[in-house]
Amino acid sequence: MFLKKIFIKFRTLRALKKNKTLRENISFDISKTAGIIYSWEGEKKEEIINNFKKELEQSGKKVKLICYKKGEINRASRKNHFINEEDFSNYGSIKSNLPSRFIQTKLDFLFHLDTTQNIFIEYLLALSIARCRVSRADYKKKDLYEFMIKTKSGEGIEQLCDQILHYTKSIINHAKQI
Repeated sequence: MFLKKIFIKFRTLRALKKNKTLRENISFDISKTAGIIYSWEGEKKEEIINNFKKELEQSGKKVKLICYKKGEINRASRKNHFINEEDFSNYGSIKSNLPSRFIQTKLDFLFHLDTTQNIFIEYLLALSIARCRVSRADYKKKDLYEFMIKTKSGEGIEQLCDQILHYTKSIINHAKQI
């Protein structure tokens, strides 16, 4: 497992250099697709994420969702959007369809909704072809995001989701105004 994490970190840095996707902050109003990626932290967080997803859908966005859960996943009883460490080989490559399809999906926005670091999610963010990757402010990880939201110390995931929605909805297309 230790070696797998080293390989994942190396692959993340390499993916950031090699990924030539056009990245830009686009208008929320004209965006059509969004993705949500987050780490499992319990039912309460999942409820907050589902509310965030509903808000995006009510704004007319088609939403894809993926969740990293440490440990075993009971895939029969859960929704089909969970991944774990088993979805990555010992050398850090992706070995299952769910994360592969997710990173190859053309998304206008990709929202990373975590308050803690997760190297597996960072790897997927580096590989993603999303136009605008959004998360909380973490200046050590600035290469992973086009748009970061600063939250106050001690604020949780609910406040992060509220702030992300507020600020991404305020992104306007300047070309449309001219």
